Amino acid sequence: MPDRKRIDYETAARPKIFGQGITSLLVRGRFVKAFSILFSIAIDYLSNLCCYVFYRHVVKKSFSYKNTSLRYAIRLRHSTWVSERSLELSLFKYILDSSPHHNMIEIGNVLHNYYNCSHVVIDKYDASHNVIVSDIMDYNEFDIYDLAISISTLEHIGLDESDLDDNKAIYAIEHILRLLKNGGKFIFSIPFGYNIPLDNYVLNNDRIDCSFFKRFGMLSWKQVDESELAGCGYEVGKWKVNAVIIGTIVKE
Repeated sequence: MPDRKRIDYETAARPKIFGQGITSLLVRGRFVKAFSILFSIAIDYLSNLCCYVFYRHVVKKSFSYKNTSLRYAIRLRHSTWVSERSLELSLFKYILDSSPHHNMIEIGNVLHNYYNCSHVVIDKYDASHNVIVSDIMDYNEFDIYDLAISISTLEHIGLDESDLDDNKAIYAIEHILRLLKNGGKFIFSIPFGYNIPLDNYVLNNDRIDCSFFKRFGMLSWKQVDESELAGCGYEVGKWKVNAVIIGTIVKE
């Protein structure tokens, strides 16, 4: 993103830049420094690999969502066990598997990075294969989709852009609803405390059915009441994201 660019954990550009940096060091004869960097990267990778095997195949932790037990989504890519992604991926896979739909759109390219998917994806800053690069506010295929989803993306709209607009995320929600057929659903997740105006809109909107998850540690999320979100601000304490809101809106 221009100016206050959000961290794009889904980018594939970093390995290319890293490779160019190592090549440059080797060309200039700085073998010791290049070896040191490569060794550090190898140690980090092996550490992540061990964590991946441990959490995916040994511990096999789960959480409860509406009286259903779900396994955390442990993926080596982006080390999902350290972030809210382990919760979100599992939740949205369960929601999609239990929500019949023919045409689906995703705002923000997330699921394609972890699963084989064929749905439409809109992302303003991701030019990956089969992604429509567009601001969601400029996408006008109205009354087409049965289901729209967004995973930790809405909170960046209007906040992590060059033209700051506290209300743009709210406008985006209303715009996304216009893309849906009557009876279609928009299901989204946002980290609590990152975008306060968006939080207030979601929590005070009777149309939005909300579920709340609070973090208690590594791979330890519990569904809680809204009243238990007090003190769960963004970057408060050890974790960046301490609570996640799952919202569902049905277009009428």
